Amino acid sequence: MYCLLFSPFSYGFVENVSRGFKLPASHVIHTVGPIYDTDNNPKASLTSAYRNSLIVAKDNNIKYVAFPAISCGVYGYLFEEAADVAISTIKEFPNDFKEVHFILFSDDIYAVWVKKAKELLQG
Repeated sequence: MYCLLFSPFSYGFVENVSRGFKLPASHVIHTVGPIYDTDNNPKASLTSAYRNSLIVAKDNNIKYVAFPAISCGVYGYLFEEAADVAISTIKEFPNDFKEVHFILFSDDIYAVWVKKAKELLQG
């Protein structure tokens, strides 16, 4: 219900930072990723969604961040491409956060994210 106060959201932008209410988080940063098949530049929009969220977290002195696989559900973003964007964007903030987690909704997407993390973080 709280989010309805701020809709509609724009792709790639952080629209609001709210309290975590009953969630095990102090804040929730609200962003919307692109619809893969309809966005003119889905990579730029997805990068913007992650980057702007991280900037807002940094500006609010949030040290622990968790993300879903933005746009990978009904918005149809390809898992491997999304993992590349997400992990690469987080690498732009090497000393700004204590932990960044991904909360992934299936074993398939988890496997893709782990493989991509090994490529990008250990390579």
